[in-house]
Amino acid sequence: MNNKECPRCPLNLGDWKEGEYFDRCNNCGYEEDKRQPIPLYAPGFGSEKEYDLETIDRFGSFRVFISDKDIQSTEPPHVHIKRKHGSRDHAKIWLETLKFEYCFGFKVQEKKDIKNTVEEKQQEYLRKWYELKRQAGR
Repeated sequence: MNNKECPRCPLNLGDWKEGEYFDRCNNCGYEEDKRQPIPLYAPGFGSEKEYDLETIDRFGSFRVFISDKDIQSTEPPHVHIKRKHGSRDHAKIWLETLKFEYCFGFKVQEKKDIKNTVEEKQQEYLRKWYELKRQAGR
């Protein structure tokens, strides 16, 4: 019996099962995650440099992001799309022309869904791109 209080359980009996990654209230089943968040980063190509990824949207099983390396570069506005769960599938799409620079591992219908979503949210993504550029002083 642990004296820790449950934020969801009205009884607050302090009956917790402690685990390595989660603690669980034995009364209501509430689980508390003890893991530390891992920052998103990716290795730079051809270097040991790592750079931060700014997630700007999520849809379906996809994550849309812009890297700080992109913001520092002189490339036109674009976004990267990956699956949420550690897949190697990856796409890069230019925001002004809505053309893929590359698109690896996605099915034909997924590619269409990605393009349609980016087209629908084009103005939102462009605003975010230029906001990140302004914050970086570029």
